[in-house]
Amino acid sequence: MGRVISMLILLVLAGCGSTFDLEEPERVEIRGFDGFGTAGGEVLGTLSGTDAEEAADILDGANEQSGAVDMAEGDLHLVVGEEPERHFHLWLPEEGGGSVMEARDTHTLYSLSSGSTEDLRELLREADIAMEVRGE
Repeated sequence: MGRVISMLILLVLAGCGSTFDLEEPERVEIRGFDGFGTAGGEVLGTLSGTDAEEAADILDGANEQSGAVDMAEGDLHLVVGEEPERHFHLWLPEEGGGSVMEARDTHTLYSLSSGSTEDLRELLREADIAMEVRGE
């Protein structure tokens, strides 16, 4: 019985990890979407400090989706951290949950909850990037 409980605890702890393992970046650069697998387009703004950490936490909370990926162009491109930078394509619909994809792995899509999507949209609004986000 003790062995079963230990296995359950290990499974729960294993499931508590973050999706992308982003560790408290000092900055998140927001760029225009410039195609899949690219480093993004024009720099639209930057999140720093606790805003950058909150954006990274939102991305880390995304859930991997199963099935084939066939997406329209993204809304934004995020560059997270410095050396090494991590690049993400981001979709933020006006309503409902958004999606994120790591630029180096365009075959895997992750979903964001409606609440997380709205939190991320709010961070962008506060950084005066709202007009660049689809639906604004």
